Amino acid sequence: MDDEEEELEVRCLAAPVFNQSGACIAALAIAGTIGELNDEKIDEFAGCLIRAARSIVSPAKTTGTAESAT
Repeated sequence: MDDEEEELEVRCLAAPVFNQSGACIAALAIAGTIGELNDEKIDEFAGCLIRAARSIVSPAKTTGTAESAT
């Protein structure tokens, strides 16, 4: 989480995307104003982001070739 460290009035959240082996292969991130990502909604956004990141790679998509990931 970036809570106005880089830009005033801006917050960012990120979640890692892991492959079947547990290696981090990507990340998902969202950014918004502190009004959009306010203290009352931050946990909800974080949960959605984590669920989305976890849903990206499934065992069927991690065979090691670019063609199998499409």
